[in-house]
Amino acid sequence: MELVDVATASPDVLATAVEAELASQHRLLPHRRDYAALLGHGEEIARLVKGRASLGTPPDLGDVVFAQKDVSGSRPLTVMGLLDAVAYRHLCNLLAPRLPETVTRRTPSAEFKRALIEEAERAQPGETPLSHIAVTDVTAYYEFVDHGLLADELVAQTGDEPIVDQLLTLAAGVMGRSVGIPQIHASSDVLGDVYIDRVRRQMRRRGFKTVTYSDDFRIGAPSLSEARRALELCAFEMRHLGLVMNERKTFTYSLQSYRDDLDKFARAERELFVGAEELQNFWVDTYAGEEAIAQPTSLAADPLSGNDDEESAAFVATAGELREIDATPVLMDAAERALAKWVEADRSTETRSRTSVAITQSLLGRALPILGASGSPTVLDHAIGILASAPSLTPQLADYLIRYSQGGPDHRTKVRDLLDNVVTSSILSDWQAIWIAHVASYQRGSGLARRHVLWLRECIETKPDAVAAHAAAALGNIGRGDGEDLVTALGRIGPTWRSLALWGLARVSTALAQEVAEDGVDRVMVGGTAPRKGKPTRVRRGHARP
Repeated sequence: MELVDVATASPDVLATAVEAELASQHRLLPHRRDYAALLGHGEEIARLVKGRASLGTPPDLGDVVFAQKDVSGSRPLTVMGLLDAVAYRHLCNLLAPRLPETVTRRTPSAEFKRALIEEAERAQPGETPLSHIAVTDVTAYYEFVDHGLLADELVAQTGDEPIVDQLLTLAAGVMGRSVGIPQIHASSDVLGDVYIDRVRRQMRRRGFKTVTYSDDFRIGAPSLSEARRALELCAFEMRHLGLVMNERKTFTYSLQSYRDDLDKFARAERELFVGAEELQNFWVDTYAGEEAIAQPTSLAADPLSGNDDEESAAFVATAGELREIDATPVLMDAAERALAKWVEADRSTETRSRTSVAITQSLLGRALPILGASGSPTVLDHAIGILASAPSLTPQLADYLIRYSQGGPDHRTKVRDLLDNVVTSSILSDWQAIWIAHVASYQRGSGLARRHVLWLRECIETKPDAVAAHAAAALGNIGRGDGEDLVTALGRIGPTWRSLALWGLARVSTALAQEVAEDGVDRVMVGGTAPRKGKPTRVRRGHARP
């Protein structure tokens, strides 16, 4: 199907969408170095997007990476190719001005969670007061958005059936079915909020004060029995949309219990800053995701301060640079205490509440970047334990390792030693392997005989596309990639990740990369990638050099 509104788009408007796409980074995946090389080439990429849209070229099937959760299960992340992602963003941008502001501008997460408390406090004499709050969300929400029902809602709100048809045709091609939208894309948040708003409206019409944040619900009720009835009605309305209530995250609270639970994280945070009140607004939440890092089993698993908006926390408008952290002695001490609390809890044989686990892990997630910036080695002894028992903290651990390795030769040696142990520990999921390969990409000078370098070479030959592409980028960046091996890897990596692997090849040999570049995007990217200085590495089979 020709994407008419993409093919006829203003070049300037489309170039803006290109630059936004290139600069957008989701915190559950490493920043893409190939996208960083494309920044500033919006007009060239926009021209290629328009040409593809004019031809009606079918979108590439998205690649799914499963990001681990801690308690059980994983979160499917559907990654789109660049040209498809730009078209998706542009079409959503066309619809957004015609959508209700209630679904295009999310209330910050902290305000959302406190909205019903404030509602209860504003109750006037004679009004039936809220005494209970029901909490729930949807199981695998983004995976089960029905395109037909979403189209009905979008057309009802905007009247723009042609754009809606193009958008959902694109989404169906990316997902491989007419159900589901890519979770790790900012435009999907808008579409998802439009879809779920039907449930909120129906609950409000049935007399329940209801607030939502994505698929998270807070429902106020005047009694426990009414709170339970509200959950039954909410589940009924969800089923009309083909959705299922997540019973593991469904609770009813008295108003006071809800308020107390919401404050637990703040109290735990304050304990780390005893005697340092002036720093309580500096606690860095580097990796809060759309569901809070330590799994949202606790109402309080959100930062007390800083950026509480989970949407903006999930997407970072940077080219991948680490945020600068002023690791003052007091802040370092608080971070060390957070690590100690996690270690103590991890070693304990006592049964702990899910709220306690969530808070401890959330504090550790905030501590890891600070410990890395301060050059503290204390995390190194616990890194494998974190990967094994707190896998959702893998991005924060990667952040720590990268920061720590930048502290000098001794630090880099310790990180290389750890990477050697990690890759032979048999604990890594594919998602964690992506992050470990990303850390390895910063360890220039690693010898060819290093186990993690050998592992990277194995990854480009045998692992799934996302892992293989990150391994290829790492080998290229540290100067340990053989050009011909990387060319062969390109042949087995699909279109979603191929340009990242090509970036690794371009770091080894611009000439080889230009020779095998697939299209205009590849050629622009290779042109924007500086090759490493020095002679390319030539790997002799069976004769790796130390």
